[in-house]
Amino acid sequence: MGDQYNLSDVMISYSRRDKAFVQRLDAALRASGREVWVDWEDIPTGADFMEEIQAGIEAANTFVFIISPDSLGSSVCYKEVEHAVECKKRLIPILHRDINDELKSKFHPAVGAHNWLYFRESDDFDQAFQTLVKTLETDIQQTRTHTRLLVRAQEWEAHQRNPSYLLQGDDTQEALGWLAASVTKEPHSTPLQNEYILASQQNEAARQQLERKLQRQARTRLRLLLGLLLGAIILVIAGFLWFDSVIYNAMIQVAEDNVSKILEVGTAGIDGDTFKQIANGSGPSDPLYQQHMVWLNSIKKFDPSMNVYTYIPGTKPNEILFIGDTSASGTTFRESYIFDPPGVLQSCFSDAATDFGELYGETSGTASTLCKPLLNAQGQIVGALGIDIFLDRYLAVPRQIQSLALTVSGLLIIGTILGVLAYLGLHWRQRRETQLAA
Repeated sequence: MGDQYNLSDVMISYSRRDKAFVQRLDAALRASGREVWVDWEDIPTGADFMEEIQAGIEAANTFVFIISPDSLGSSVCYKEVEHAVECKKRLIPILHRDINDELKSKFHPAVGAHNWLYFRESDDFDQAFQTLVKTLETDIQQTRTHTRLLVRAQEWEAHQRNPSYLLQGDDTQEALGWLAASVTKEPHSTPLQNEYILASQQNEAARQQLERKLQRQARTRLRLLLGLLLGAIILVIAGFLWFDSVIYNAMIQVAEDNVSKILEVGTAGIDGDTFKQIANGSGPSDPLYQQHMVWLNSIKKFDPSMNVYTYIPGTKPNEILFIGDTSASGTTFRESYIFDPPGVLQSCFSDAATDFGELYGETSGTASTLCKPLLNAQGQIVGALGIDIFLDRYLAVPRQIQSLALTVSGLLIIGTILGVLAYLGLHWRQRRETQLAA
């Protein structure tokens, strides 16, 4: 039916005796950029004549009927007009040769119900043609939509009303708007077009309902998938962090135990009364001070990265005075340093136990400070031995675990993203297949 031809702007119905005029009209229409359907070139050889004519009518925006004595006496021309009327095509009658009253009784009532255009030999062809062009341009979008929907409806009908031939999406909404406008505008809709558009609307509503259902199911599955993946990531990360915390605390404890033992050894080698004399002495030139530094450097050999030093309380609040110092950029003898607020070094003046300070950052890495009081023969605190320990070698394992945790977490996150993308791709394909099936 209509799907056998491309859509055309004009279909011309005529008698063969008016062929010369129709050829001139056809040439003028094509020169103005319009597609014209005329039976001399559009009907395949051997095809059923009337079926092909009807297909040409259905695929054309406008039906032009050439009025002449011969066309009014043609039963084929009458059938063509009848089919155009059934299809609610816009009809433009063109009078080419005058007719008498007897012939007027033979033409289809629709021909007499429309205004005629006059293309007789006595008329100005160019002026009449401009009137025809203006008529063709009137409500052209309404007319083109009528043709397109008629062809689509005929295809739907020819394929046993298969739902795959129905309109979808914006086409359905556009067709509904056209249908409403066709009540007051010509060409009006045909019964088949009405059924086709209504079926498309119902099918589109069912398709959208199914799509919303699939989207809800997809969102539910996606939330479940994301929840499971997120839970797995949290469990893995929490496991790593817990294990890292256990290892971290264990390594800190090892470091504290080692330094505590070093402090025990270090303070055992420093006599409190002698240290008091060193602190009140002359410093580097004093042999006792020199022996004191030898001992501090021997303590440092347990861990060359440590800073080992001794100090006494100053006279100012929170002040300490350094006595001996093994660091490369160490303090000078009795160099003052005030802590505000007080730190772990001041705590040794009031507590005979070993104190382990908070971790802090240095250019050389993570560090902590420990100290132990120095006692005289009467058990009085006369100073303290302090050690700055750098914990990087103790924390190497926890940091490797942290790095591994970050790597695994990153891989899990990437895997989650890829999984979600794969799921969305699958969902899109299923949605597309549903739309095509609809």
